[in-house]
Amino acid sequence: MPTRDKPWSAGTPCWIDYGAADLDAAKSFYSDILGWTYTGGEAEYGGYLTARIGDRAAAGMAPQMDPSDPPRWTTYMATDDADATAARITEAGGTIVGAPMDVGPMGRMVIALDPQEPVRALAGRRTHRRDHPQRTRRAGLERCRGR
Repeated sequence: MPTRDKPWSAGTPCWIDYGAADLDAAKSFYSDILGWTYTGGEAEYGGYLTARIGDRAAAGMAPQMDPSDPPRWTTYMATDDADATAARITEAGGTIVGAPMDVGPMGRMVIALDPQEPVRALAGRRTHRRDHPQRTRRAGLERCRGR
């Protein structure tokens, strides 16, 4: 994904993160092949890391939320209103996995499954840019799932 210094247009991919079964192995793999470095990882954010290329954020990475799920990449789509989008997802037959929540200065987000069940996250725009740390995503979803 390209970097950007202004909010993404609604409906466009704006962030990705990876839930890793073995975080250290994943970090090493992506460092070796893509040259990523990492910031973050604090316990208060569930170990969420921001992968960086130079001084720019490239993706997020954290331990898997549910060890029974396979490791996976989650794609975030920009939305102007996470709450309204959550309602439209339900009306269209999707399932809300993580109710709309605040994610620090980045705005609001919702985690959802479309009717075919791939995980999608929608991030509302406040200061949601790819160069902004995303560590709060993991902590917000942990609260949603009662962990």
